[in-house]
Amino acid sequence: MTDALCAADGTITLVYTNSLNGNIDYCHCAANPNGGLVKRATEIKSIRKSRPGVVLVETGDFLPADNDPGLAAAILEGYRHIG
Repeated sequence: MTDALCAADGTITLVYTNSLNGNIDYCHCAANPNGGLVKRATEIKSIRKSRPGVVLVETGDFLPADNDPGLAAAILEGYRHIG
């Protein structure tokens, strides 16, 4: 790990996410509704404010299953802004 990624004490905070499934807003699921990319970005921003040295790892299923290129591009742009 490079010094640029580590907190002053040499630690990192690993944040991992998965299964966004192309949802920018909440998923509209009847059972167990989850937040979308907007909520995820807000949570990650909050973690970064309180903990230096955050490394974000997206583990998959973040693009829409229906192969919508416009939505996929929006999701990728959102992740680019999240960092």
